[in-house]
Order: sequence, then C-alpha cells, then structure tokens
Amino acid sequence: MDRVEQLIEKPCWVMNFLPKQVPAQSGGQYFTIEHYFRTHYREQIANAFFIILLKVNCYEDISFSIDGDSWIDNPRPEELREKITACVLAEDPFYVLLDNRETLLMYEGDDANLVIYNPSERLLNLLSALAPSEGFYVWKP
Repeated sequence: MDRVEQLIEKPCWVMNFLPKQVPAQSGGQYFTIEHYFRTHYREQIANAFFIILLKVNCYEDISFSIDGDSWIDNPRPEELREKITACVLAEDPFYVLLDNRETLLMYEGDDANLVIYNPSERLLNLLSALAPSEGFYVWKP
C-alpha cells in the first residue's frame, strides 16, 4: 500500500461519466443519478473500465491490484476483465499503476469513476482520448 499512499498525495484527475464536475450548489440530482448508474449499470461501468485499461495496455505496461499490496503485471485480458468486473459488482476498490508506476488509477468501490493520480501529460492525453469511446470523460476536479 506504500506506493498507493504516496501517489494519492499527488495531483489528481477524474474519469467520470459526466463531461465536467457538477457544481456543489447545482439544482440537479447528481447523487441520486450517480447511485442509479452504480446500481443499474454496474456491469457496463466495469466493462468500460476494462476496455479503457485494455487499450491503455496496448501502449504501456500496467500493474493491477485489489489490495494495493499484491500486484499483477500485464494481466491477461480475461484475468483483467474478471478482476475489474468482480470489484465493480461487489463495490470493492481496485488499483492500477501506469507510466512506470508513477501514475495510479484508483476505483474506490462506491463511485462511478476512476481517480487518476499523478498522470504525465502523455498519459493524460491518452486517457482523455480513450475515455469518450466508452462514455467517460477526463477532467480535473
């Protein structure tokens, strides 16, 4: 968990189903709708995260963990899909290290987004290009 703890202190971005952050005083129903997405679209969210990470893995190595301590380097696609789906369906966290372990993607389990800590400009551009193909957007909170 040491590497995770170090990286969550760094600047972060969000990969979310909305194209920008919802203002705190908005008149909408953000939390109700996010809960609806998490409840009724969990499998689609898991699949979107999987496809984005699978595409990222075409460009660079990834390391995957469900506990932040034990890491699987470049998991087979079937294994990555199985683990992401299991975590999202159970609302359990997962962690992905990218960019020579300098960037952390974290799924917290009770959200419909990934948090991206310490991305390089190159990686941020890649994630920003890949996310919309799966209905997600990357932005800075």
